[in-house]
Amino acid sequence: MQHQFQIYAIDDDMASMYHSADAISSPWWLLDMQDFHLVFAVDVLTRQDAASTRFHDVQIRVGTKPRIGQDFSSWALLGEYKGPYVVGEGRLNFTSDAGLCGRYVVIHKISSDTDHLQLVDVKIYVRHP
Repeated sequence: MQHQFQIYAIDDDMASMYHSADAISSPWWLLDMQDFHLVFAVDVLTRQDAASTRFHDVQIRVGTKPRIGQDFSSWALLGEYKGPYVVGEGRLNFTSDAGLCGRYVVIHKISSDTDHLQLVDVKIYVRHP
């Protein structure tokens, strides 16, 4: 089951996934946590089939202000993944020992190709500052 609804990346259902729209360069998935938190880790699980190689050139960032356009570069960088993802890597874990303070978390594919961003499951580990 593939949908463009962001909720499918955090619904704990491994049969659903967030799937970016067709023919979009630099797609992204964003979560508004509704309040400021210290983000210590983000775990990402992408597709576990032949299309898993679409997951590459990804940045995970934490922001304090709403984005302007598609530019997330002013947000703190939690981690990067060059890829491409290979089935069997399991969950990708991006961490910060001190935590990054923010309200928003984005998973942004920074390559100019139009490969989809597909997220089966995203876990965000936070503490209220």
